Amino acid sequence: MAAQKSSGTERLCGVLERIVYCNEQTHWTIGEVRASAKDAAVTIVGAMPGVQCGETLELTGQWVTHAEFGRQFKVAQFTCTLPSDVHGIRRYLGSGLIKGIGKSYAEKIVATFGADTLRVISEESARLREVPGIGARRIKLIKQAWDEQHSLRELMIFLQTYGVTNSQCLRLIRAYGGQAKTILQHEPYRVAREVERFGFKTADKIALNIGFATEAPPRLDAGLIFALEELQEQGHTCVHEGELTRQCAELLQVDAALLPER
Repeated sequence: MAAQKSSGTERLCGVLERIVYCNEQTHWTIGEVRASAKDAAVTIVGAMPGVQCGETLELTGQWVTHAEFGRQFKVAQFTCTLPSDVHGIRRYLGSGLIKGIGKSYAEKIVATFGADTLRVISEESARLREVPGIGARRIKLIKQAWDEQHSLRELMIFLQTYGVTNSQCLRLIRAYGGQAKTILQHEPYRVAREVERFGFKTADKIALNIGFATEAPPRLDAGLIFALEELQEQGHTCVHEGELTRQCAELLQVDAALLPER
């Protein structure tokens, strides 16, 4: 399995062949990936929400040696791509990911639609009636499960694009579910108040990456609150307005004249 080294981390790419273990609460996953049929399988470990057998994973992390299980790739970040060939699609659907589709129905669906299977499920799910044994109730179940999985995938991609780590993604998803993307786009500083281990500086980094202006009113308000909290932690019970303004302006790297009117 070829790996590329970059800034103290390495990159690994392969098809997820097997999921050995997955914790549904933390999404901690142990799996095996293989670059090609002729390559040996490599064990990967880490928080990887929503990954399924048959997907191509692009992984960033480090090689570690487990005392009992040997060499493993510890995943820090990942992206995944849906399978495009018939074998991969059959394996993907047969993994149990989509409610209403087991190995038997996966075989039938792929036999009917071939490499176009995933597009049919996503865009023309009514056509699943063409598959022997699939009725309206099962089609509804399949479509609902597919949409839920798709939403999780899109959310993870969006969050990682703006510098959110895997562990942060999981906390946001647990806190806000499918609303996480909307909240980050419109109220990024809200997460500093509501999500555990998500302080102002982390929320600010994400907000600026998304495109919030350095002088945006929500940023100034959140910065003032954070500056007050910092002073309180230092033991202050009161602070002169000028000192608060100075510290906040330094923190936010903005003109202090913008702050008194807040």
